[in-house]
Amino acid sequence: MHFLSELAKEYGCYFWVENDTFFFRPEREGAQPIHLRRRVNLIAFSVRLSTAGQVEEVEARAWDTSQKTQISTTAKSSVLFPKMSNLSAVGKDRISRAYSGSTKRVIFAQNDGTTMEETQRFAESELRRLWKNLVTGDGSTIGNPAIRVGSILSIDDLGRFSGEYVVESARHELNQSGYRTSFQVRQHL
Repeated sequence: MHFLSELAKEYGCYFWVENDTFFFRPEREGAQPIHLRRRVNLIAFSVRLSTAGQVEEVEARAWDTSQKTQISTTAKSSVLFPKMSNLSAVGKDRISRAYSGSTKRVIFAQNDGTTMEETQRFAESELRRLWKNLVTGDGSTIGNPAIRVGSILSIDDLGRFSGEYVVESARHELNQSGYRTSFQVRQHL
């Protein structure tokens, strides 16, 4: 499971198990977002900003066994995420303070014979993994079976928190109150 978890993170995929069935799905790039709007079909939504663990860049190092040389590549947040999310001035200030002094995370790839491209992809995937935790949230809406892991939600009418989010988990409930979908999301990068 640990190997599959690491592989899913590196390639931007989700995996989970339901009733003895293993699911492995890439993030739904290019799929039409599901539109949710406050006071229309969005019942509740709360957002969290966490700068914990955020870094400005990630350096990955590996050993090329065929060339007998060290490979070192760097992924920078300013390149991967040129437009910082729709954050308030306070939020942007907290992020800049979180990695003021040029914080860097160095990762040693545990794979002999890697190439420069693999090492760069490894650094970028680690930076994306860290940034996925920057803006997260949870909410609920009128029941919608299209909302599932990997779906893109376009949430409108929430000011600076309006935008696209990726569904990390979804729960569909049908009871005496009706059909409701609850979800946990992260900001779509």
